[in-house]
Amino acid sequence: MLKLLTSLFRGPSPPSHLSSPSPSPLSGGGPSGACAAEIFAQEPNIETIMFERKFDNAKPCGGAIPLCMIGEFDLPETVVDRKVRKMKMISPSDMEVDIGDTLKPDEYIGMCRREILDGYLRDRAVEFGAKPINALVTAIDVPSDHKVNKNSQYNIHYQEFTPGSSVGTPKDLKVRASEASLRERGGWGGSVVVPMMEIYLSDQEL
Repeated sequence: MLKLLTSLFRGPSPPSHLSSPSPSPLSGGGPSGACAAEIFAQEPNIETIMFERKFDNAKPCGGAIPLCMIGEFDLPETVVDRKVRKMKMISPSDMEVDIGDTLKPDEYIGMCRREILDGYLRDRAVEFGAKPINALVTAIDVPSDHKVNKNSQYNIHYQEFTPGSSVGTPKDLKVRASEASLRERGGWGGSVVVPMMEIYLSDQEL
């Protein structure tokens, strides 16, 4: 699956003005963000930057993965903390659902600790060249003329973790609109700028 996603994101060669590495920020270093970072870090003309506010965060949610994810995402079984074959889900309204009745004898539901699963995927992205930054993205400024002026810039604001500080150090990262706009429209498919920006922007703003 990860190899398929890589081939889908890779398109024609980038235009000449992208011949040198350009910063491509990725907000969030969870499973989705880390997989995206791994894909784009393998592109020679992209400087992939992965923001994550807490690298050692032990998230209590989202710890179950389907068995197919092990093979499709090239995960080692060591990321699975427990192999569950029967479980009962109970909703806040006391509705109950039995899980596992359709599993074959050699199948299971993989229960993972997020700090281990997420950490493995992030480390793999870093091995391919992604740059991890321990920070929280707080805002993205979109230039009003970003669709017509190739020299305008997106400005990404973030708070980088600083030992002993509860708020971090405020910093900015600028990305040229000419590069980002190509990626917004599908272009040559070489960045993670816009998929993450859609968290902050409405369709009308893009």
